[in-house]
Amino acid sequence: MGKYFKCCQNKIFVNYICIRCINIFHQSCLERMKNVKILKGYRVICSIECAEKDDSCAGVENDPEELLKELNELLGNKDIDIGNLKNLEINFLNLTEKLLQIGTSNRC
Repeated sequence: MGKYFKCCQNKIFVNYICIRCINIFHQSCLERMKNVKILKGYRVICSIECAEKDDSCAGVENDPEELLKELNELLGNKDIDIGNLKNLEINFLNLTEKLLQIGTSNRC
């Protein structure tokens, strides 16, 4: 179920956003514009100028669900990496302690 405008309760609230300039457009306004490229969902490229922009944000046009999945994978990997670092730290401390014991037991 979509959201509706408070002023026009029979109209569904639909806005489009340009992925390049981040401007937001009503559907009716967008329909009157020229050179608009409609992408997946409610994402658009609103003008030729925006289409020609060198966008350094790779993956902006991706599906938000795909981006969320990728982010969750990265976060999961981060947790694994932190666990591995903790294990390495414990191993290092144990090894250091053993070396100190060996060093003190070899003194004359």
